[in-house]
Amino acid sequence: MVKNILLVLCLLFLCTNAIHSQSNINLLDDYLQNQHQVENFNGNILLADKGTIIYEKSFGLANRSTKEPLTLEHLFDIGSVAKQFTAMAIVMLKEEGKLAYDDPITKFIPEFKKYPKITIRNLLDHSSGIRDYLRLDSLFNPNIYNTNDHLIKVFEDNPIELVFQPNTQHEYSNTNYILLSSIIEKASGMSYEDYLSEHIFKPLEMTDTFVYLSRYKPKKIKNIAMGYVYSDSIQRFIVPDSLPKYKKVIYLDGMYGDGMIYSTLADLFKWDRNLYHTKLVNKESMMEIFTPSPLSERHYYPYGFGWRIQQHDVYGKIVSHEGSWAGFHAIIERYVDHDKTFIALTNSYSSVLPGVMARRALFNQKMPNEVVVSEEILSKYSGKYKVNEDISINISVSGANLIGQVIGDDQVVTLYPISENVFIRDDLYDIEIEFIKDPSNDLFKMITYENGQIIEEFLRID
Repeated sequence: MVKNILLVLCLLFLCTNAIHSQSNINLLDDYLQNQHQVENFNGNILLADKGTIIYEKSFGLANRSTKEPLTLEHLFDIGSVAKQFTAMAIVMLKEEGKLAYDDPITKFIPEFKKYPKITIRNLLDHSSGIRDYLRLDSLFNPNIYNTNDHLIKVFEDNPIELVFQPNTQHEYSNTNYILLSSIIEKASGMSYEDYLSEHIFKPLEMTDTFVYLSRYKPKKIKNIAMGYVYSDSIQRFIVPDSLPKYKKVIYLDGMYGDGMIYSTLADLFKWDRNLYHTKLVNKESMMEIFTPSPLSERHYYPYGFGWRIQQHDVYGKIVSHEGSWAGFHAIIERYVDHDKTFIALTNSYSSVLPGVMARRALFNQKMPNEVVVSEEILSKYSGKYKVNEDISINISVSGANLIGQVIGDDQVVTLYPISENVFIRDDLYDIEIEFIKDPSNDLFKMITYENGQIIEEFLRID
């Protein structure tokens, strides 16, 4: 009799939990529908729990000119999410004995003789001090397609100082992964594209994932999603190529390693599943991939080999990476202690990535949009805020939430209310934003906290 009662109670609990979980999925779906209606989300999204997909859906158009709707089969530029494939190729070559992590990069790229202390490991975990080429626009020829060889030549011919000495600090630099792709080619004797195809994509049956330089070497590919940016001047979404501010997407299109990989939700989910096993590399190598650099401990996003890594009290170990290139925005988050996965691919550069909503749906937590703040109060927080001469942020109302956007950047971040004046960021795990009235001018100032400690204070400037 007691066993029967316990069984009934267990079943009741499971049913209640399942209902709550489905409720969260419905809230997530409602949120995405609303965001799509106001042009804040256009793309594909997947949530999975222990290998079972619990939510998968497409929103919007693959091609705004032809009105072709997005489907789950469409391919997207995944931006910097590509770095994890570059890193995996390096790890595989290390296991083959064709390189060592502590090899100086000059062994494979002698043109970098000005930087003799930089190792392959420094490139992998961003401890090299090499400047990000995306901040060196003026050194590249805007009238040609610049390639990896052009980048190497730029660093060889110009007095480009390191940001810091290797192994002393940690700073994200796309240049690191351009150089790693060139090392892959030198060490393997294969092109970067062929090595990834033969050693990673084909073995994992990732049939819709490949390196693609869409402008430099265009070809007809089925189910390619077009990438879009919003033009303030004509007030609509257009391809980035037609805007002067995005000219770099054309003349930098010949570079790869840091990006330039297209994929689908299905293929990235295959990738996620296979990372729980050791099909490509041994267990020790897999551990090293997901171990943050010891230099990263002082930074909010510790970095391993091609992955950002964080330990969270609720979510456990999180390995993730975002990627963006003009017209596209992508993310993969893996909660490895719980075997949960969140993947989103968008073909609108300004699309939100609904991280908070996805995480809380996956972990069956109270959803942030269950807290309602009136539009009247939200509008009081709208305006421009400044932390220093270089950074200003615009805060605006979007439905029941706030939207934050660094001035001069197209990407937006959703701020969800957890009380009348405290919000959480959609893209970061432990960041809270508090709006406090400044008694000196009766305007609100914005304060950001991490784990209860003040990070930055933004003053209202309008």
